[in-house]
Amino acid sequence: MKLTLPQSPIEIYNEVREVGIEVDYLINNAGFGGRGYFHERPMELDLQMIQVNIVTLTTLTMFFLLDFVKRNSGKVLNV
Repeated sequence: MKLTLPQSPIEIYNEVREVGIEVDYLINNAGFGGRGYFHERPMELDLQMIQVNIVTLTTLTMFFLLDFVKRNSGKVLNV
């Protein structure tokens, strides 16, 4: 599953729940950066970087955080 795809966070969350895994610690450790001059890089790569580094991270955090709050237990670590 590619984290650059917009549907990936919900698919990951749903799969974890379907197999019965209760997450106690969400560790957001995926991400990448760009190299070179911004105006010379392919825009698609920067959009994928934003998707992984911001959108996917934020979405996964929200989904799992809702579970953490419901059971009053859980931690998030952003690396």
